[in-house]
Amino acid sequence: MACQVILEFDIKPECMEQLGVWIAHTLPATRNFEGCVNVTVAQNQDRPAEVIIVQHWISRQRYIEFLDWRKQTGVFAALLAMINSEPRLRFFDYFAV
Repeated sequence: MACQVILEFDIKPECMEQLGVWIAHTLPATRNFEGCVNVTVAQNQDRPAEVIIVQHWISRQRYIEFLDWRKQTGVFAALLAMINSEPRLRFFDYFAV
């Protein structure tokens, strides 16, 4: 079943520029990973350090496989080095309306 995945985190102020480079570098491979439907990245207008990555996947399992791959390749560790605390990861089902 398709799912919406939301990854939220607070970026360290000194890492804002680095995050932009990280996003530009990693987004193409994320979008091309089998099972990824769409990915967008947004920054809170009132709290610029607050960032969300909103993703649409064909299934939670495909996302987990993707995340495992990102952990194995060190890409997720690079993100963790730029943030203030543990990222918040949430999974949502779509209403059939």
